[in-house]
Parts: sequence; C-alpha cells; structure tokens
Amino acid sequence: MADAFYRKKDHMKTIKRREENRKVDVTQIIRVDMVFDGVESKGWVHTHGMWEAFGLPDLEIVHVSPLFLMPTAGGMLNHIAQYMVDGVSPGNKTGAKPLALGEKMGLGGMVVVKFELAEPLNKNDLDAIAGHYTTPRWRAVPVPEMYECAHPAHKEEKPS
Repeated sequence: MADAFYRKKDHMKTIKRREENRKVDVTQIIRVDMVFDGVESKGWVHTHGMWEAFGLPDLEIVHVSPLFLMPTAGGMLNHIAQYMVDGVSPGNKTGAKPLALGEKMGLGGMVVVKFELAEPLNKNDLDAIAGHYTTPRWRAVPVPEMYECAHPAHKEEKPS
C-alpha cells in the first residue's frame, strides 16, 4: 500500500507544479458548447473564444453520443485548448508544444486524436456557418489505427 500512496502523492505534486506554471486557465475564458437533437442523435461539442482570446483555432468533436460521451468530449476539448495555449505562451514551463493541423496528440489511455480543418457538416445551414466557421476551427478526430487488438479473432487477414 505504501508504494501506491507515494506514487499518488508524487503524481499530485506533478499536477500541482504544472498548474502553478500556467499563466492562463482557459476554462475561465473559453466556452464549450454541447449541441444535440435528442437522446438517439449524435452531438456536436465545440469551443468558442479561442480565436478571439488567443489567436488560436476553436476546436470541435462531432458525432458524439449525447448521454454517454458529451461531458468527456467537453473535458477533452478543454484539455486540448489548455495545451494549445500553454504551447504558445512565452516562458512556457508546462512542457506543452505548439500544435499543427494533421498532428496527432495522445490524451492518455488509448485515446489519440489528430487535427483536421473543420468544415460545416451541413453546408446549407447558414446560421451555423456564420456563428461557427468564420474564424479558424479544427476538428479533433480519432486515430483508431494507432492501436490494434491483440485478440486473434480480431486480427485482419493481411494480403500476401
């Protein structure tokens, strides 16, 4: 039990040190919206304010399960936004680096995303375009090919 306690204690020190090195808490500046059309729909989670406050693109994740994953997706966008701001901050001591389109980012566990230029899902929705796509916006998309299941039943036959 003592080893687990010390690991947790050291881990918390690391988190505290990172928070002390941050100059800006993005959650106090940006807004994360979660939009969906009902329980059976897929939702859209996106940020507002990154461009205006930091000159960085706003972020989005699409096709999110509203009941199960929307809060997690919102937390992911807050994490990515904080990393982006930390990465361009003068005197950055958090270890964050600037991100670019097409780049992959590990978010812990088995979650890896890459960044694509976001375009409206419905090009006829002029209100959504005017309110969300007039400034740069990146879409975080999953990178499932980063991981393979080790179970023999899930292995694909590779052509020889």
